[in-house]
Formats: sequence, structure tokens, C-alpha cells
Amino acid sequence: MKRIICMICTLLIISCLICSCGGNEDGGNGYELIYKNTSLKVGDAFKVDKIGTPNKVMEKEGCAGVGAEREYIFDGISIYTYETKNGEIITWISLTDDSISTPENIKVGDSKDDMESAYGEALSYDNESVAVCRSGNTKLAFELRDGYIVKIQYSAVK
Repeated sequence: MKRIICMICTLLIISCLICSCGGNEDGGNGYELIYKNTSLKVGDAFKVDKIGTPNKVMEKEGCAGVGAEREYIFDGISIYTYETKNGEIITWISLTDDSISTPENIKVGDSKDDMESAYGEALSYDNESVAVCRSGNTKLAFELRDGYIVKIQYSAVK
């Protein structure tokens, strides 16, 4: 009987850990950001024409001469991509001001308490200035300074 209870408790704990990253998940495939009515997810194809003309585009040659890497800079957001034979893939997204929020309504300038209320148990701290939440293949990181969010970044889980 004790084994059965232990097994049930273990399964419950594992289930809680798997589901703990709440947030805006898409079948466990990670966090997404909605920008200008367009879904942006790390690892997905990027079509710049869907969200308008960037303020600036910076480009460099990719690793080992395979495709280009680009940073598309818009007001409040930078989108980083790499080029493949099938198009551009999003590698990470950085929110840099309070004009864009996560689907959980957290934005640059919000307090650490606001962030913790929105993401709760899903958060862990890499150090005192970076809080992280992982979901599927995406890491959502909040850079903190003096108890306030100064940058939000979506990237691939390594």
C-alpha cells in the first residue's frame, strides 16, 4: 500500500512539474508573442512583411558561411533571425520598452512583484537580476534592475 501511495505522489509531482510553466503555451511548444496581430515564436518562420517596415536591419554572415543572421529593429522590439534555404527562422525576440507586453500582460517597467504574480511558480532565478520561465522549446527571461523589469527576452531553451 505504501508503494502505491508513493507512486501516486510521484506521478502527481511529475505532472505538476510538467504543467508548472503555465503562461501562454501552445501544446508545450513554448511561449509566443503577439505583435501587430502576428504570432511570433522562437523556431518559427519569420515574415517581416506581416509586421511592417523595421526602423533598422542589421545583418552579418552566419556561422560557417551558412545563411545570414539578421536583427530587425522596430519600436520596442528586436527580432533576431537566421537564414535557411527555406526562409528566415526566429532565434530570439527582445522587448526593450513598455509599448509591448507579453500575453500575460507583463512589460518592461513592470515590477518584480507584477512579474511574479503573472508567472508564479513557473519562474526560477538564474541570478538576482534574471528571472526565467521555460515552456517547451522557449525560455522567457526577465532582466531586472532595482526590482523592475528592464528587458524581456524570448529565446530557445539550450
